[in-house]
Amino acid sequence: MRAMSGTETMEAPAEWAAGTAPPVASGQPGGRPRVGVPRGLVPRLVSLTALVVLVATGLIGAVLIDNSRSTLRQEILDRQLQVADLAAEFAARYVEAAQVYTHAVAADNNIVQAILDDAPERAGPVLAALLANNPRLDGLGIIDVAGTSRVGGLVGMAAIGSSVADRDWFQQAMATRQPYLGAPVISRASGRAVVPYGVPVLDSQGRVRAVIGGSISLAALSDAITSLGGGATARASLTDTRQGGIILAHPDPERILQPISEQNEATLRVVAGERGTLETGRGSGELDLAAFAPVPGLPWGVLLQQPSAVAFAPVEAMIRRALLLIGAVTLVAVAGGALVALQITRPLVRLRDVAHQIASGDSSVRADIAARDEVGDVGRAFDYMVGVLANRTAQLESAIKELEAFSYTVSHDLRAPLRAMDGFSRILVEEHAPQLTPEAQRYLRLVRDNAQQMGRLIDDLLAFSCLSRQPLAKHRVQPANLARQALAELRSEQEGRQVELSIGDLPPCLGDPALLRQVFANLLANALKFTRPCEVAVIEVGSREEDGQHVYFVKDNGVGFDMRYADKLFGVFQRLHRARDYEGTGVGLAIVQRIVHRHGGRVWAEAEVNQGATFYFTLEGGL
Repeated sequence: MRAMSGTETMEAPAEWAAGTAPPVASGQPGGRPRVGVPRGLVPRLVSLTALVVLVATGLIGAVLIDNSRSTLRQEILDRQLQVADLAAEFAARYVEAAQVYTHAVAADNNIVQAILDDAPERAGPVLAALLANNPRLDGLGIIDVAGTSRVGGLVGMAAIGSSVADRDWFQQAMATRQPYLGAPVISRASGRAVVPYGVPVLDSQGRVRAVIGGSISLAALSDAITSLGGGATARASLTDTRQGGIILAHPDPERILQPISEQNEATLRVVAGERGTLETGRGSGELDLAAFAPVPGLPWGVLLQQPSAVAFAPVEAMIRRALLLIGAVTLVAVAGGALVALQITRPLVRLRDVAHQIASGDSSVRADIAARDEVGDVGRAFDYMVGVLANRTAQLESAIKELEAFSYTVSHDLRAPLRAMDGFSRILVEEHAPQLTPEAQRYLRLVRDNAQQMGRLIDDLLAFSCLSRQPLAKHRVQPANLARQALAELRSEQEGRQVELSIGDLPPCLGDPALLRQVFANLLANALKFTRPCEVAVIEVGSREEDGQHVYFVKDNGVGFDMRYADKLFGVFQRLHRARDYEGTGVGLAIVQRIVHRHGGRVWAEAEVNQGATFYFTLEGGL
């Protein structure tokens, strides 16, 4: 059978390119192995599908929810700001109407004349009638220049005769002779929360003769403002921004005329007279959506607040629906991913099982995947490859048999002539030396030496060729013990020389003890050989840690070598020194490399001329 050259290839036939199954080299498809459920790929594909769906839908849902939340938040704030503006405008118009009415009272001829006649009691019935027609006013009265209440619009008012000289509105009206809106107080006449408004009555000389006091009702104003809140959860309030903020209107009547208790950003901006919207916190840690606006022409401000949790309830409901939808989509995607994964992995499992059968020695089995997709193409390519490998395996087996036959010939047929050459040369030298000239004797000794060298070379070649076929018997071994055994076998190389040997504490490893002992024997033999010119030969066997791996080494102080030729070290018959200077066949390091490679390791050397050499090697599965 003709062996294929290194450059020869087998081209796939046109039938395979067209999608049909490629021909096989020999044999019929064997029994189909059991197709098992994949142990790792399907879960990974399903997990990946679920992850992709969750991430994609999660990102899309997060973007949509965030946009919805932002849009809803802005819509609520815009609407609340509009309501706040409306409430501020209403409060301004409410106070303005009360002020206009009070001005009308102060300009009434009958009332003015009664004041000028110093008989304000005549205006009592008129004030009562006017007060009854204006619910915005809680009280209406005439105050003389001493601050004493002379008459009021309420029948039987307890405050008649009482003094209001301490009220800011009275003081300002008297001092400026101009109308003045006072700070909110509890009315002494009615006992209710009011905002007083004083209008001075002047005589013809411009002197103040009395002050018309109108008490603007905060109860009616509060009811009107809070009704604009826009829902049970929204809260609308009105604040006098003076003195740090005094509440004028609030859903809780007990809070009216109380200072602002929650000093959050919204209330601070109301007191500052600003207009705008924001999301702010409360003392309880909850968030509110707030809108605020100043009351035109007055030191007042309107604040509307709504709990964020209530405002965003529609978004939260949408989130719950979105999560349910994402869960349903994920389940569908996982189910679909599982089906797709099974369709993909079943042929792959088939390929795996067939590969295991082929690895166990059955080269007749084929995958026979009929799918017309990429996986089917892989299956047909696999079957084609198996056919090619079967051909090449047959060729390789034939070549191996030829090599074994050649090795047998070398081992047996060549040894007989070499033994004859060595034996007859020895007989000639020992029995016929007197009849031979010294030159002839030297030639015979050379014949013997070369025959013996040829025998050693044959032995080394046979040992090298057998390394690939020799099975490994790996055990836990102590490399230091193997190095000591190798040194004991090389004791003759140390006789008559001064040799300093040291073997370190080498870490244990897994390996074939016999083969690893051969590694140390070859490396130590080289170290002993190439340190002969040294007065004192120093040889060290040790180890070091490199990239988490144990590295063993044999170091000497011998003749070394030029690193430019280091690539020739481990080749068969490659020598860096002359044969007449140092004996050997040039196979020892090649054997070392072959053994180390079979143990899954690597071997290399470092050296300088006349400075010694160090040979390193690693082993797979070091403990």
